[in-house]
Amino acid sequence: MPLLDLRPAFFKSPERLRRNRTRAKAGLTCDGVRYRGLSVPASSRIGFDLDAAFQFFTVHVGVLDGGRGPVRFKILGDGKVLASTPPLFPGAEPVTLGVSLEHVLLLELVTIAEGSGGSTGGWLEGELESVPGRNLAEFRAVEA
Repeated sequence: MPLLDLRPAFFKSPERLRRNRTRAKAGLTCDGVRYRGLSVPASSRIGFDLDAAFQFFTVHVGVLDGGRGPVRFKILGDGKVLASTPPLFPGAEPVTLGVSLEHVLLLELVTIAEGSGGSTGGWLEGELESVPGRNLAEFRAVEA
């Protein structure tokens, strides 16, 4: 299931969550390549209730073009760090993260501004692999 199809349980940020576009209503590009995904301010946290319905998650993360400062990314499962990046800088190629979600009830995607900030983080081309036989209708976002 694409991350874009998953309904967030919460989003903590000074700005709103954007799908497939930036605050300036531009498409998501990182290192000059266009992606589909979530655009978030560099200090934000998105939570998804998974109810242990998924077994694996992969995503590309990076500072979206036009960013002014480095950003760190973390994936948490039930409050435990499953994966993290060192500070990623504007203009750098995205980094791919992959984590097991076996028995995870709450998935959190965290972006942390390093330095003066002013950047937008991208959770790009995210995919969740479901547990075989699970009905995923309850997890789908109303707006995709």
